[in-house]
Amino acid sequence: MKKLLLLTMLLLSLLAIGAQEVYVVNSSSMTLSKIDIEAGTVVNDFVQLGTTPNLIDVHEGFAYVVNSGDNSVQKIDLATGSTVSNIYVADSSNPWYAKAKDGFLYVTGFLSNKLYKISLDSEEVVAEVTVGEAPEGIEFYNDNIYVSCSGGYASGYAASQVTVLSAIDLSEVAVIPTSLNPQYVHLANNKIYVSCTGNWVDIMGKVEVIDPLTNTITTTIEIGGNIGKVAFTGDRGYISDAMNSGIYVIDTVNDVVINDSSNPLTPGGSTIATNGEIVAYVNASWGSNGTVWITDANLENGVDFEVALAPTDIIFGTPSTSNDNNVQVASLELSCYPNPTQDKVTFVLNSESKENHTLSIYNIKGQLVKEWSSFSSKVTWNGLDNNNNATSNGVYFYSVKGDKRSTTGKFVRVK
Repeated sequence: MKKLLLLTMLLLSLLAIGAQEVYVVNSSSMTLSKIDIEAGTVVNDFVQLGTTPNLIDVHEGFAYVVNSGDNSVQKIDLATGSTVSNIYVADSSNPWYAKAKDGFLYVTGFLSNKLYKISLDSEEVVAEVTVGEAPEGIEFYNDNIYVSCSGGYASGYAASQVTVLSAIDLSEVAVIPTSLNPQYVHLANNKIYVSCTGNWVDIMGKVEVIDPLTNTITTTIEIGGNIGKVAFTGDRGYISDAMNSGIYVIDTVNDVVINDSSNPLTPGGSTIATNGEIVAYVNASWGSNGTVWITDANLENGVDFEVALAPTDIIFGTPSTSNDNNVQVASLELSCYPNPTQDKVTFVLNSESKENHTLSIYNIKGQLVKEWSSFSSKVTWNGLDNNNNATSNGVYFYSVKGDKRSTTGKFVRVK
């Protein structure tokens, strides 16, 4: 019952953006898992992957999974679970990460020290450039591409840097030396966040913040541990740890640490993702099945799912493609009274937008009970469902959704 309640709460959060599926790359099993949050189910052989599958990107309904051992990127139709094509990168390139943008797929070659630009139309490499030693992560800001070059284990990560390229012609814009082993780069709040894992021994993880207007490091945040990907929700960044030691938290307004390796959130996760409303992270082991935790944006109310062997990456099926943090959206508030209620309950909408909204009520099982498709200001519910049948006492959830915003809540019926 508790897991069902938590799933219902997560489902209501998802109604705002429509993303209800999470995908997990299982390296040892060579499969892609699909988690349907609404149904509470997992399919661990949703797609058969290639050799040594690593990281995943999702773009316009397709997943792009890097199969490092095959030197290729597998394109998957998420609607059908079918492989569309295997896009070859280059011999002995050991592709690490792929990210799609504006009709092209950009791929880092961990062993070739190159960034490859591949046309999504022809699925052929149209340009390539040497970027630094052992490149891994990719991020975009305006017309620039940020590539994190880990520096290479053999040299003690001595050449750790972020290389900035022009997306137009792949010419070099800047080289930014970083702390050891920068594996991931992320854009949030118009800043570039770099996850520097350290040397796995005595130099621990740090997050460095780059101002993309000057391409200089403005802040170094000491975290500790062996940090990995960062998931951003609101003014928080949640950081995974490759050893599952915990989840670390930073304040992205002031760029300061909240939870470091001395007081991590648990359980830990080796990789992490978000759609802005819900966070998903993986507790992985190379020798056994992994566990995926899916929580709300505060890392609370979590439910867990078992996936396959050695999961290495996780992503939501329809992540936001917008990095514009300056878009002004009309506010949306919904009040519900009396709560608890013994009879009728009234909903009052306070919205700056004049658009119509859809108001929906769900029971504890997540089943739709009552819905108004043209809700604009105020409505009173008499306790009857869509078929005019009386409903029982208990906890109910409501969701009001417009074109750009939604909000959710809960109320209790008692007698």
